[in-house]
Amino acid sequence: MNRLRGSPTPRQLDTANSLEETLNQLPRMYQNMPRANSCPKCHSKNVVPIVYGYPTEETIELIDQGKIVHGGDVIRAGLSPKWHCMDCGNEWGVHELPE
Repeated sequence: MNRLRGSPTPRQLDTANSLEETLNQLPRMYQNMPRANSCPKCHSKNVVPIVYGYPTEETIELIDQGKIVHGGDVIRAGLSPKWHCMDCGNEWGVHELPE
């Protein structure tokens, strides 16, 4: 079963290194994303990146592991959030398309 946006997962992201390893497995546009330290709403450190586009087998595995959240197939510059809090569901930050 795939976990899409807002679906809770049993696994929490423990360290910044785990997030960096996860981002390195994703397409290039996600690899250099600045790290979100905590949720601006509830201050939880249990935050994961929101990934857009048609999911591959690798991204589906990361979704199932609770390391990323799938935001849909289309990314909208200036509107699509970057980060998802696994504790309160808050989403923040916006993607800007590369020039």
